[in-house]
Amino acid sequence: MLEEDLNNRFSFHPIDTQDKQRANEDVRRQCYVLALYLDDLLPEGREKSLAITKLEEVLFWSHASIARDSLENEPSTGRHEQEKEESQEVWDEFRDPHG
Repeated sequence: MLEEDLNNRFSFHPIDTQDKQRANEDVRRQCYVLALYLDDLLPEGREKSLAITKLEEVLFWSHASIARDSLENEPSTGRHEQEKEESQEVWDEFRDPHG
């Protein structure tokens, strides 16, 4: 493994742009919506627990990817706007259930 790769993996990568902040929030929101869906769909048990744990890993690695990269190759916006809007509603309700 190259030293440059190790340095990148083990260095602190701040979320220093609005694009990265938005991307992190989008990933968190989408993972949460999927977690709600899985929680309703799957029966309780080890497999469900593992599915939720793997979703947490998706969140972790997605955040790491966003933080480590410059987002120069950011996907075009507008590809999944309806789904984003729907998940935004679920996210807003989660963050403020009384509002």
